Amino acid sequence: MLKKIFLLFFLLLLTACTSHIVDVTAISTRNINQNEVDLNTLPTVRHVVGEHTETATIFTFWKSPNLSKAVEDALNKGNGDLIINAQVTLKKVFIGIGFISTVKIEGDVVNTMAFETRR
Repeated sequence: MLKKIFLLFFLLLLTACTSHIVDVTAISTRNINQNEVDLNTLPTVRHVVGEHTETATIFTFWKSPNLSKAVEDALNKGNGDLIINAQVTLKKVFIGIGFISTVKIEGDVVNTMAFETRR
């Protein structure tokens, strides 16, 4: 009986929720080439995921994850400078004395600077 109570208490302390924040047509933290660019002809890496995570406890200051850092993570992984057709989600995992927050962006990473090298 004591084990069941402990298990129930532990499960109550460990809960999570995920929220869909926004769909974005295009997002970037870098300068992009906008001159006569056809995105359909440029190098694209599909379904790249970038994340940024922060933790907070009753012993530390509250910090929230940074969307710009998640975008930078995705751009670095996809070797590009623009994310198109992006979805942003926020996940929080509550752990008794605090929580872990992660902002995630998933989309297609395009390298608009590749257009300059084609000229």
